[in-house]
Amino acid sequence: MTPLSPEEFASVTNDTFVNRLEFHPLLGSTNDRSLELAREPHLETPLIVLAATQTAGRGRGANRWWSGDGALTFSLILEPGLLDLPPTVWPRVAVVTGLTLCEVLAAQVPSASVRLKWPNDVHVDGKKVAGILVEVPPAAYPVPARLVVGIGINVNNSWRDAPDEIRDKGTALCDVGGAALSPGELLTELMNRLSDNLRQLAETPEVLAPRWRACCALTGKTVEIQQGERLVRGVCLGIDDDGALLVQQESDRIKLYGGTVAKVS
Repeated sequence: MTPLSPEEFASVTNDTFVNRLEFHPLLGSTNDRSLELAREPHLETPLIVLAATQTAGRGRGANRWWSGDGALTFSLILEPGLLDLPPTVWPRVAVVTGLTLCEVLAAQVPSASVRLKWPNDVHVDGKKVAGILVEVPPAAYPVPARLVVGIGINVNNSWRDAPDEIRDKGTALCDVGGAALSPGELLTELMNRLSDNLRQLAETPEVLAPRWRACCALTGKTVEIQQGERLVRGVCLGIDDDGALLVQQESDRIKLYGGTVAKVS
């Protein structure tokens, strides 16, 4: 596998809303680097931090993201104020990002089933192909409010090379489609679709809800959602208009705005 190079991603800053791309051949965590940059008052955003190799990628909680050579791992720093996104819709950015991934990846592997496993994973044919981690760095004048959207996609890192303990849980686009993809073209398409969807979140959020409901992988299934020490079990009714997961228990309908999917049956 040929290592990624910054030249592959020239179209990202030329043809999308991204103003700057910071490329690293080797980096611990793109989210950690982005949180560091987000403390700078005059940072030019949107900005992408991209790593050809990420050694300590983070998922939700204590989870770690495995990525072999050929994966696309990056973080996007956004200023919601510049995108007219009020704080009330910030919790929906993760779901919008998941929807965007589903729409873009479905076009790459049209014969496969691409679904959003709420709140932050994208699956292809039932196996994880991408993960999302949205973080809100501290903001105090003169630093504006910012969001860090971390994304990892298994693109050309064949899952045959994954550790034994996770090999049956994930997949890569190259394995599903049978051919390598252009990471630069994929990232450009992803950023253009994300900017469109974020604009809709700011202006007409009601048009997004039917689309993320349509790609929800959990609808109709019995789920167990862990929220700290609380375990919620019931039948998933899908993702609500505000990005919450709807779970039907015996007589109660519960809305969950966060948590970890512990079990699906």
